[in-house]
Amino acid sequence: MKRWFTSDQHYGHANIIRYCGRPILRKGDIDEHGKWASTEAAKNAATRCDNFLIKQANMRIKADDSVISVGDFMCYGAEKGVQGLRNHPDYYLKQLNGHYVIIEGNHDIQNNVKPIGRHLFTNIAKLRVFVSHYPTDNGIQDPELMAWVRKNCAFAICGHVHEKWAEMWDNGFLNINVGVDVHKYLPISDSEIYNIYERAKRNRVNGKV
Repeated sequence: MKRWFTSDQHYGHANIIRYCGRPILRKGDIDEHGKWASTEAAKNAATRCDNFLIKQANMRIKADDSVISVGDFMCYGAEKGVQGLRNHPDYYLKQLNGHYVIIEGNHDIQNNVKPIGRHLFTNIAKLRVFVSHYPTDNGIQDPELMAWVRKNCAFAICGHVHEKWAEMWDNGFLNINVGVDVHKYLPISDSEIYNIYERAKRNRVNGKV
């Protein structure tokens, strides 16, 4: 049994395909103004993206594995005017291998997802790690918590930023983005995250970041 981390799948969300440049669009999906050519085109693209992400996840995750999804698991229907699908979370979870634990993201408040909370603490290779949808410099409005995290954790695992960056140093504290958009739309394992952490530390010591 292995453990995996992933984030920001945005199942059911059409516009995320355009926002993040996901390789799903087909000729005729987008009009001359950069908008969806039709509601049907948007929903068809969202369905293709869902199927692609499920296939990618199941390539790595086995039935007995555990998965921590670090926020924005899905987007429900036309949330805030966003065209998309109206599937229940179970529609996706029944197709996905593994046992999912979901951290609350900004899209997970009104979409029927049942997150366990806004953050958690875990261990990777005997290192204490903070896990939250938001990076430590964005969206966590709790100075005391952040002070404790910086003092007692080796690094943070986050999502939220999509394709913007894979790793980010926040005043000497490392954030590792496990979002699908920076990991070839695949979940990543504990050992892969530890290797990212070690490489980031070496690069910082060597002045490469």
